[in-house]
Amino acid sequence: MTSHQAEEMETLSAEADKLTAEIKASRAEILVLEEKKLFSSRKVAEMKQRLEEKETELERKEAEYETYIGRCKEFLGLEIDVINDEEFAFSFRGLSDNDEDAKAVVSVATSRVDGEKSFRVTGCEPQVEFGAIENALNATGELNGFVVAMRKKFMAAIGKR
Repeated sequence: MTSHQAEEMETLSAEADKLTAEIKASRAEILVLEEKKLFSSRKVAEMKQRLEEKETELERKEAEYETYIGRCKEFLGLEIDVINDEEFAFSFRGLSDNDEDAKAVVSVATSRVDGEKSFRVTGCEPQVEFGAIENALNATGELNGFVVAMRKKFMAAIGKR
């Protein structure tokens, strides 16, 4: 073998070693990427599972609320209508033994004042005095008490005892 051939063999051997090292590095990188892919797949599966659980819980709560709303309407004659993002209305029925169709409505707007939730009656039919009830609502934030007090006011105005 001539010195030129020996140099060529040495160059080819060095290139082969370099390619072998690159192949090993690529295989190692592939392993790391496959581990990352597996980890990501597991995370995605976990997230999907949590999402499905949350959707199931949401559906269960929605069904509970629908049942509750139906009972409020059936037994209490109470309906709640959303007017917009900041306003809703309570509609009351069954306020009079003499008139089954008698209906009363009070609309309430919500807002934030100094970080505190504030309520304001925006409509009332039939017209009844609601100032003290509105003040109590703003003081306590208790919508249940507001609804009960307004129902009593409406019943007195419509004539049911």
